[in-house]
Amino acid sequence: MSQYENEREQLLDVFGEFLYVADVHTYELLYMNERGLNLLNLDPKNYKYKKCYEVIQGSDSPCSFCTNKYLSYDHVYMWEYKNPYLGRHFSIHDKLIDWQGRKSRIELSFDITDFKYKVQTLENKIESIVESIPGGICQMADDGHLSILWHNDAFLKIIGYTREQFKAELNGTADYVLPEDMATLAEALEKTKRTRQTQLLEMRIRRRDGESRTLLTSVGYSHAAENAACPVYYNVLVDITEYKRLLERNERQVKDALLAKARAASESKSRFLSRMSHELRTPLNAVIGMNRLAIHGRNDAKVLQNCHAKIEAAAQYLLSLINDVLDFSRIENGKLQLSIQPFSLPALLYDLYDLFANEAAQKSLIFSLYAEPFEEELFNGDALHLKQICVNLLSNAFKFTGEHGHVSLTVRKLTARGRTSVLEFTVSDTGIGISPDGLTRIFNMFEQESSTVTHRYGGSGLGLSISKALAELMDGSITAKSRERQGSSFIVILPLETAPDQATPDRTDVADLCSRVLVVDGRRDGGAASRILNAARIKTACATDVSEAIRLLDASITEHAPFDAVLPGADRLREHLRERPELADVRLALTGMPLPDPEMMEDNTTGFIRKPFFRSVLLDGLRELREGAPKAAPLEQPIDFTGKRLLLVEDNELNMEIAHEQLKARGFSVELARDGQEALELFAASGPRYFDAILMDVLMPVMDGLTATRKIRRLQRDDAHTIPIIALSANAFAEDHQKSLDSGMNAHISKPLEIDTLCELLQNCFNKRSATDV
Repeated sequence: MSQYENEREQLLDVFGEFLYVADVHTYELLYMNERGLNLLNLDPKNYKYKKCYEVIQGSDSPCSFCTNKYLSYDHVYMWEYKNPYLGRHFSIHDKLIDWQGRKSRIELSFDITDFKYKVQTLENKIESIVESIPGGICQMADDGHLSILWHNDAFLKIIGYTREQFKAELNGTADYVLPEDMATLAEALEKTKRTRQTQLLEMRIRRRDGESRTLLTSVGYSHAAENAACPVYYNVLVDITEYKRLLERNERQVKDALLAKARAASESKSRFLSRMSHELRTPLNAVIGMNRLAIHGRNDAKVLQNCHAKIEAAAQYLLSLINDVLDFSRIENGKLQLSIQPFSLPALLYDLYDLFANEAAQKSLIFSLYAEPFEEELFNGDALHLKQICVNLLSNAFKFTGEHGHVSLTVRKLTARGRTSVLEFTVSDTGIGISPDGLTRIFNMFEQESSTVTHRYGGSGLGLSISKALAELMDGSITAKSRERQGSSFIVILPLETAPDQATPDRTDVADLCSRVLVVDGRRDGGAASRILNAARIKTACATDVSEAIRLLDASITEHAPFDAVLPGADRLREHLRERPELADVRLALTGMPLPDPEMMEDNTTGFIRKPFFRSVLLDGLRELREGAPKAAPLEQPIDFTGKRLLLVEDNELNMEIAHEQLKARGFSVELARDGQEALELFAASGPRYFDAILMDVLMPVMDGLTATRKIRRLQRDDAHTIPIIALSANAFAEDHQKSLDSGMNAHISKPLEIDTLCELLQNCFNKRSATDV
């Protein structure tokens, strides 16, 4: 072997891939590098001149590589091959060379087994992903003929062709698309090509069996690669035919349901209008009839008093109906706004009791109020609308409960988290009850349980629906439980936040004034009082009846542990205290919900504490009892406005007369204007400070009140900017109030006119103006 040949073999030995040289005629191995010897586990000394196909292929005859007729000296021939003998993939490069004077084949084999495994794994993943995509997938050439270059089996299943049929009958093109939808497809293809954004479209196809199907198709575009003949579109097709049919059927059902609902709503509104016509005419008839009776009996004081009382009652009922309609309108238009302010829960509940106490007495009903002794008494919320909900529910309870029945309002705390407490307000009655079918409808607008209920009891049918809307607006809920002829319960659940400025008053000083109290009451109220008193470090003893209370009082003398107060103080207890000088320092406190008879309060040792017991009410009551009851505040006398001059602007003669007379009765001097233009001229012609205030109607001919107010405010005189201007209007919506304020008015009062409210507002305006002047 020459020096050249030896160096050549040394160079090939360090090559890192499998390499060998074989005679092209005899197939004898002439050379194999170290990598090949190690791969085949051959002895470097005895492998030469063995047949290449025997050593490398494990075969007994020449393989296709040995007999490859395309081998040449000039070019390298390349292919991939999996060697079954070695079980590995190779990328093979062959070329003819001269080796030691013999025509030979040199073969370089790159082991690509790991690469092939990764490629196969990736291909398997891609295939799995493709197969997992719902619907068919195809690759469409951008060749002007919509030729399908590739597709999966699901594509053929959707269009209803076999591979052979697709090629033979459709020439492998998208001719399965209906002609009338071909333009839609072409537009989507052009748009995705122009914008490079995937397009989504619906198109219809004709299957081979003639059935028409609707497909949801996404279309994407890909530029031509270097080895591709043309750019392509990628389409994903999903058959939505059944979905479309189901959707169309559901749309028909929804339309039918909405139409039925609209008809029902229309019928309900028609019934409501008919009912409202009746409800409005009833009090109007009473007003007109009583007024005629008053005219004929004007010389009889009793007749006049009776007529005036019934006119007032009818007018108030008429006003409540109008307010219901206004509330409904605000709610339906989404214009009702909550006013969140701190309010006292005890004050709210006592107001509700006082509001219905007389009605309970007139109908011989038991009306009870109970609330847990809350630690929190001041909450943030819309007290006005909460009261409206309770009034609506209590009004219904009294309306549908006969004589000697029972109506109750119970309040308790369900849960508390942080500063938010969830309160439950329950109004229960023993009235006529509600049928199961009626329970499903009573909260609907314009609905009452039945026409019989409407005809017998009247009402607008809006109260419960308004209450439900208000509760939901306050993030609460309202539900009902009832059994016919056994009564009903309405439950309102509301989250209320403790007012941030609420500070629990320090009432420990009460224990110094009243260290021991005897509570004579039932288990519920007595237990509530005991819990409050014990928490205030006041020792408490309980008795369930007067006899037991007297025994405990006498025992306190013997034990030298006298009571400071007894509640409630019954007549027998009062007499017993008078008979025992040792008990002279014991004070009595009446307890209950209605205010007691004044004759029972003549004794200075007797006080009164309202139920249900609240911490502040009970402890303040005991403090007053021990310190001495505060003197009753003198009754407030109406303010005399003599010397104050008003400009009253009103286009309605009757309203002008009513307001004029009521204002004169309070001492005002009143001048009149019938529209905004006349008011503007009167004010402009008057001297400075001639008028103390202007009462301005809003809707008037010639010039409305809002425009007149703006023009007055623009006048070049000082009092034009400071004179109080108050709107008097039948418009009662929040936006009407805001429009009045925006025009420059100081306030807005809705008709009918409440003279006390107006006078209080005017006095506040006068006070503020005086303070500004100073």
